[in-house]
Amino acid sequence: LTLGACDLDFLPGSTADVEYASLTSARSFRFVVRSTDANIAEALTARNPLGCESEVLQSCRRVCLVKVTVPPGATGAFRVDQASVQKGGAVPLPVITVQPGAVVPGLRVGAWWKHVPTLSARVDNATINHVSWYAGDGD
Repeated sequence: LTLGACDLDFLPGSTADVEYASLTSARSFRFVVRSTDANIAEALTARNPLGCESEVLQSCRRVCLVKVTVPPGATGAFRVDQASVQKGGAVPLPVITVQPGAVVPGLRVGAWWKHVPTLSARVDNATINHVSWYAGDGD
């Protein structure tokens, strides 16, 4: 998942699913599907060109939200790259939320060789089996 000023929710559910919602003026996304099965998404890029600075508490949620439903027994890891901020640009303030009851097998945020994002995570009555996190700032 490559995000730019979009919030991300992990939800529990019976089948894997990805949902992207945004204001029409903030819509910018691309799905990459598996070459052997177009029903299987391998990557998603979602960007919010409007930013979140003018939103209440600078929350991105109303402008751009990606929801990932994780079924029981899911394996592997989700890699989340928050798009780098251009020099002098505004810093997006996205939040990653693992909703109650969700079990995320692995979560990798950022990479040591990339510009580190500023973001926050909320995990409440949920499970992340493995976390790898590179961020410039957040909570």
